Order: sequence, then C-alpha cells, then structure tokens
Amino acid sequence: MNFNKDYPIAILDTNIAISVPNILNILKGSNIVIPYTLIDELDKVKKEKKGARDFVNNFLAISEKANLSKDGYKLENDCMLYVDRDNLNHKDVKLDSTSKKEDIKFIAVQKNLKEKYNDMEVVLISSDKIMKITASTFDVKVKFLEEFIMEYLKEEFRLNVLFDLLKEYINNNDAENYNKVYEIIFKILSENKDIDGLYKLHESYNSKEIYKKIFEILSENKDIDGLYNLAKNYYYTPAYQKISEFLANDKDINGLYELAK
Repeated sequence: MNFNKDYPIAILDTNIAISVPNILNILKGSNIVIPYTLIDELDKVKKEKKGARDFVNNFLAISEKANLSKDGYKLENDCMLYVDRDNLNHKDVKLDSTSKKEDIKFIAVQKNLKEKYNDMEVVLISSDKIMKITASTFDVKVKFLEEFIMEYLKEEFRLNVLFDLLKEYINNNDAENYNKVYEIIFKILSENKDIDGLYKLHESYNSKEIYKKIFEILSENKDIDGLYNLAKNYYYTPAYQKISEFLANDKDINGLYELAK
C-alpha cells in the first residue's frame, strides 16, 4: 500500500458504511482502508438496510476504476483508498469469550497497518461503543467519526467534511447524528466568529440560536450593515433595535432617518 504519509489512515467499520453511505466521497484529507470483512458484512445485510445498498453502489462505482486490493484508488490530495484482504489476522489479537469474530478482524487490520506504517496515525472509525472497549484491550485506537474528524483531520478540511456529513444525515433522516454534528459545527463557527459560516449552517438548520449568535457577533463589532442584513432579510427584530442604539449613541441623524423609513 502506498499511502500519502502527510495524512492519517482511516479504517472503516461496517456501521460507518451503513450510516454514512457516501463516506468515501465525504472523508477528505485522509487515506481510507476498507477491511474485506466490511464487504462480507454488507453482503449479509444489504437486502434489509438501505445504507448498506447505497454504500455498495458507491463502492462499486470506484472499484470499476481500479484494483483496490493491489493498486488502490487515488482520492483528493493524493490520499489513497485500499481494500485490505491481507491483514485480517494478527498474532497478538485473539478471540476470547467476550469478543466478536468480526470485531477482532477489524482490530487486527489496525494492528498490522500500524506496525507497517508506524510513522503515521492509523485509526479505526466505528460507532460501536463495544468495539471501542474491546479495541482498547489491544491498545488499538478507535474513534467515533466526529472524533476522528476533529482530532485527526487538518483544520482546512474539517468544516467542509462536517457540512457534507450534516447533509448526509439529513438525507438519511438520522436526527441523532444530525444534531450531534450541528452542535460541533455551531461551536466551531461561534468560536471563530464566522458570520458566513453561520448563515450557511442556517440553510441546513433553521434555529433561533444561530440568529442570536450572528446578532451577538455583529453587535460586538458594531457592524451596522451586517445588522441591517440580519433585520431585513431574516426578520430578526432585535437587530433593528441594536442599530437604533448605535445610531443614537453616535448622534447619526441621517442614519436614524434611514432606519425610520
């Protein structure tokens, strides 16, 4: 495997493929590995789970372009996508009475790849809490998808990936994960005082909380033009009141006349 060593290696668990069928197009700024076990598991559930069918269709479109086991497929930023058939067993990863066979195979892939690419971050991404617990006993990193994005993706990719993930959860009617990602995006944009980003978030999530944060940032900056935009185009009444306050403090008679119109 010939990874781009400037970026982490993300190993996908089956639950990620099912909950985020478009993950291969969403997860920018990362090399991606699909253990062959994932394909086997999807084959068993694709009749019952739409997410599994959608992932398979997306995966097939890519697999027709390259030998994913041998040559891999080049993603954006020269990151690579591979299917891993060879690393499903590891000498230090054994089944016990509490382990699931499939989980052990994913953990073995991480252990093997980390040994081969020890200068890179190699992370198993899963939404399964039990997988996290099991993997920790083998000193294997398992992260939820949102954790991986925030901890391992470069800052230049995070917001775009999160926004794409938000759209995916909207399309899949996944309210729980949708709200989780919204909170992460809102926190980032609020801390960065990113007005344009907050308006973009509003397009996907109509919340008074977003208007309030935009209003706070504009008021702090005494941005009268921005407050006018918030008041006129989004019908946020407190913005008019704040404009009036600023104009009165500045004794701006012309501005107050314009506001009255």
